[in-house]
Order: sequence, then C-alpha cells, then structure tokens
Amino acid sequence: MVNKKDLLYRSEILEMYLSSKLTKKQAAEMLEISIKQTKRLIKKYKEQGKTSPIHGLNSKTSNNSINKELKEKVLQLTKEKYKNFGPTLLSEQLEKNESINVNHETLRLWLRENKLQSKQRRRYRTKRERKEYFG
Repeated sequence: MVNKKDLLYRSEILEMYLSSKLTKKQAAEMLEISIKQTKRLIKKYKEQGKTSPIHGLNSKTSNNSINKELKEKVLQLTKEKYKNFGPTLLSEQLEKNESINVNHETLRLWLRENKLQSKQRRRYRTKRERKEYFG
C-alpha cells in the first residue's frame, strides 16, 4: 500500500524524468526499483497521469474474496447447529453435511471475528500435587 507521501514523491520523480532533469537510471535508483519497472511506471504515468502509482485494485474487493452471503450462512449454521465445534471439525462437517467447502483457517478467522471462538487453548493436562515427605 502506497501512502500519500510516497505517491507525491513518486510523481515528482516521474515529472523530473519527463522534464529531462533525471535519467531513467537515476529515477530508478531514487524510486528503489529496477529500470524495467521504471519504464513501466513512466508509460503508465504518461497514460493515466498522477493517479498512475495507485494500485488498480485499491478500495475494491479482492477477486479471491468469499461471498458475504456464504459467510453469513456459515456463521448462522455455526450458531444454530454446530455451536461448540472447532474450525477444523466445523470445516469437515460443513463439507460433509451442507456441501459447503470452506478452509478451516478461514473459518477460524471468521469465528474469532464474530467472537464465536476464544483464542485461548484448553489445558488438557494438570500437574500433580507434590508428594509430602519428611526432610
């Protein structure tokens, strides 16, 4: 993610290159990228202007994101039917019973986000008391 300060800095360097105050090599060194990337950046800057250094998917949903309706359905099923299930078992049961295929890590994040699972692990062993002895 490029912040506004970096955007302005990049734009200034590209402007300096276009006004022949810098060479491509100098611009690349100042931007800390390769000459090939600098060429691409300059081409994009000529086409789109000052907004070119901003990433194309900025403020848009990821192409790899999971449908919100599916997420809501899974969370609803978790609250009603699979209340005390952990993420791995929940993933397996959803796939087997509901034909919903969701990764257990994704489920873990969703459960934590909605406070349906604590992040604390259960202790399954307890230390035994020390045996009393004389001396």
